[in-house]
Amino acid sequence: MDTLTQQEQLIIVIGILVAAFLYWNNRRPDKDGRLPDKAMTIDSVEKIILTNFHAKDNQPATKNTTEKTIQKQLFNFLEKKVLHVQEHKTLSNTVRKNIDFDLGRSRVGNEIKMGKSVFKAAERKRLVDQISDYNEADYGDDNLLLLIFCDEEAMKKRVFHKEVVDSLSEFSVKIHFLPITS
Repeated sequence: MDTLTQQEQLIIVIGILVAAFLYWNNRRPDKDGRLPDKAMTIDSVEKIILTNFHAKDNQPATKNTTEKTIQKQLFNFLEKKVLHVQEHKTLSNTVRKNIDFDLGRSRVGNEIKMGKSVFKAAERKRLVDQISDYNEADYGDDNLLLLIFCDEEAMKKRVFHKEVVDSLSEFSVKIHFLPITS
């Protein structure tokens, strides 16, 4: 086998540098600071949300914040942080089942719930069925994030937190209990 000429070596080195640049460039935030699809991982989404998102109680007098209210707040936040956010994406293996947020074109799925509802046995059973469906569809490869938003009273009910976590232990899902602030 002949040895490579200097010109061939130079072409190979340039090719490697271009490939490295393209790889790195596809993982950098865009000009608005939003994460591109290739940089989307469960860890990056988790870090963005846990560090920077704060659910607000829009009705502090009644403490009646709904899941839809939190979904809207989170969607508005994610649109500024992630390049591709799809709300209520239909799962690939179903007709009528949706996940709250699909991030990075099925790289990460994000479901949100209210603590006061999932602490009830019937709602917890429904949640287990949903997570099972998500794992069987697009989000079964350690790319599903479940955020459970709790008012001050629900944040204190650690026994219910454990019951929710235990009921989902066989599934591929990361779970966080987050406070709703006034």
